[in-house]
Amino acid sequence: MQNSDHHDWLRELRFANSSSRRAGNKAKMSTSWSLRMRLLPEAVADTILDVHETLVYQPLRKGLEKVAALSFFPRAVLPNHVTWMSMACALPFVLLTVYGWHFAAAALTIFHDMLDRLDGAVAGALRKSSDVRVDGPRVYRKEHLVHCGEYGAYLDAMGDKAFGVTALVALALQPGVVSTLPFWFLAICALKLPLHAALAVTRTQDYRAKLAGKINVALPAVGYGKLATCSENFGCAVASLALATDCAPAVTVVAGLLGVLSLDMACRSLSHKLRARSAE
Repeated sequence: MQNSDHHDWLRELRFANSSSRRAGNKAKMSTSWSLRMRLLPEAVADTILDVHETLVYQPLRKGLEKVAALSFFPRAVLPNHVTWMSMACALPFVLLTVYGWHFAAAALTIFHDMLDRLDGAVAGALRKSSDVRVDGPRVYRKEHLVHCGEYGAYLDAMGDKAFGVTALVALALQPGVVSTLPFWFLAICALKLPLHAALAVTRTQDYRAKLAGKINVALPAVGYGKLATCSENFGCAVASLALATDCAPAVTVVAGLLGVLSLDMACRSLSHKLRARSAE
C-alpha cells in the first residue's frame, strides 16, 4: 500500500513539473513573440503615440464627451448603439468602392472613425449622468442594466476589425488597384489581415477569460490599439482618395506610411495582450 502511494506521489510530481514547464514555456514564448513584434524604432513609435494621445485622442474624446452630455443628445442612444452604427459603415464602404465613388468612400471612412471615438465618449458621459448608478464596469438606470464596459470594449474591438478587414479587402480587390496603389501598400494589406484575425481571437479569448474571473487580461483598448485603428482608418481614406485622383504620388506615400504605422501599432497591441497573459 505504501509502495502504491509512493508511485502515485511520483506520478503527481512528474505531472506537476510537466505542467509547470509547459506554463513556463508558454509564458516565454508569449514574451519572446511580444519582444519581436515591432516595425518602427521605439523612439519613433513613442513619439507618435504621445502626439496622437495629446493632440488627437484626448481633445477629441473630451469634446465628444461634452457633446454627448448636452441636453439635446438623445438619452436613448447608448454606447453600443454607436458601435453598431460604426460597424454598419462597412457595407456602404464596399458598395461605394465597387461603384467607383471613392471620394464618398473616403468621407464615410472618416465618419466611421468619428463614430468609433463617439461610443467611448457616450460611455464616459453616461457614467457621469445623475440618473444612473455605476457599479464597476456596469451602468444601471432605474435598476436596469444599460451598459457593460467589458462587453462594450469587446464589441468596439470587433467592430473595428470588421470594418478594417472589409475595407482592406474591398480596396485590394478593386480593379486596377495594382497600377494605382504601390505594391508595398497591398503587401501591408496582406499582412494586416492575419494580424486582424489574431487580434480578434485574442480579444475573444480575453473577454471569455474576464467573464470567468481572470484578472491578467488586457481587455480595454490601449494607446497601441487606438492608434492602429486610427491610422488604418485614415490609411483607407487616403487610399480611396488615391483611387479617386488616379494615384497622386504624394497621396499614395501618405497611405503607405499610415499603413506601416497601423501594422506596427497592431503588432504592439497584440504584444501587450500576450504580455498580460504571461504575467499569470
